[in-house]
Amino acid sequence: MNKAAVALAGTSPGSSSRRPLWRSALVQLRLDATRVGSFGPGDVLLLLGVVAISLLLAVLTKFAGMDVRVASGLIGGITGLSAVAGWSMALGPSVMEDQNGHRAMAGLVPIARTPQVIGRFFYLLYAAALWSVTIGVCNLVFDALLKGGADFSDFFAPCATVFAAVVVFGSIMLACTYRFGVRQLMIVAAVIMGSLYLLMALLSFLPVAWQSVILTVFEFLSVPWHAVLVGVVLCVVAYGASLFVAIRIFNAKDL
Repeated sequence: MNKAAVALAGTSPGSSSRRPLWRSALVQLRLDATRVGSFGPGDVLLLLGVVAISLLLAVLTKFAGMDVRVASGLIGGITGLSAVAGWSMALGPSVMEDQNGHRAMAGLVPIARTPQVIGRFFYLLYAAALWSVTIGVCNLVFDALLKGGADFSDFFAPCATVFAAVVVFGSIMLACTYRFGVRQLMIVAAVIMGSLYLLMALLSFLPVAWQSVILTVFEFLSVPWHAVLVGVVLCVVAYGASLFVAIRIFNAKDL
């Protein structure tokens, strides 16, 4: 197993200390991508299928009399699912390790622990970019066919939204995999989601005009540069903090 990892990394065990940090992280990115079969025809077919669905919805709306509100709602649903698919894809290498019992292999791979974590977070950026561009193309195609033309806001708005969602939620989930593992992470995620729903339900009983607060937040975010600024800050903070925590946890583990 050690020889296989060395061959895949394209290096000898002693060379990891002589490699720059960023280069070792890129080697880890290639290892993770190879492990889950990324950069292959499967990914291309999946993304083309998503674009084909948006094309089909546009054709049905324009030529078959489908309600535009129903079609727009389905496009919105695809946008939300693409965000989930993005961070789920980023968890793919961790899932493969847990399912196949290869987590101990991380101690045999000829790459230091810190670049191993950085490389996996690079893979998160790859997944975020892949799905955000795909959903941007979907919205662009849908609006272009319905309106006879589309501006770049039809591409960049959903693209930025999906990218931010994948980076923020994916970073937190990815950091948690180093602490809990994937199986326990599912339980933790269910508890967090349940707590959030419970909190939202309790807000309706509080003697506070929280609806006005939410409206104020949405009004603030309706200004494009406000939304961009908030999104960038959230992405940088979530990505940086999660990466730091994951590195600390992984370096302290016994493999």
